[in-house]
Amino acid sequence: MSQEVRHRLQLWKYPALILPINGMEDFDLSSELTRQVLMQLKAKGLDTTPIEELSPRFQIAATFTERNFDLRKKEFRQHFKTKATATYITQRLLNHDEDAYRKVNGIYENANGNSIKAPGQESPKQLIQTLCEQYCGEKGHFQTVLVLFDEFGRYLEFASEKPHIAGDAALQQLFEGVQDNVEKCFLLCFIQYELKAYISRIP
Repeated sequence: MSQEVRHRLQLWKYPALILPINGMEDFDLSSELTRQVLMQLKAKGLDTTPIEELSPRFQIAATFTERNFDLRKKEFRQHFKTKATATYITQRLLNHDEDAYRKVNGIYENANGNSIKAPGQESPKQLIQTLCEQYCGEKGHFQTVLVLFDEFGRYLEFASEKPHIAGDAALQQLFEGVQDNVEKCFLLCFIQYELKAYISRIP
């Protein structure tokens, strides 16, 4: 299988944006996809503004941290312990770290009386759509987006047991995003056993 994937990639005219997902980890799928996208784009020196605009809450939290860290240093240290520096926290936020966001949002709410309100379009479907429109094709840096989902069966089990963590609609949103952009996006899932074996263990 790996040789076939490698052969097909070599036939493409432009490079592919490859997003590896490890289903052995327990994570919010939407956040993990965005984290992988930002990491890949930044590594290639590309503008990430179109992706950042899908979830403005992280930028608001980062700006709040930069402006209020010295004033509320004690609160930040209570939440982030020895790693409580403005640079460290801001970097985590800009990488869309959900745990860092929850902590900063708590400090923000304590300071302002309400949580950060910044509705965005953070679904995997919108993320895939934005990638295909802004970064793929003849005018983009990539020919296609390739999502490599390892241990997909195991993640199905996790998502069914803890949908509040995995994102109860994230898998469906991912599939819809790929289906709506079939000319520029591919999803390749790897499983160790037959799919019905995983399904039989789902409550």
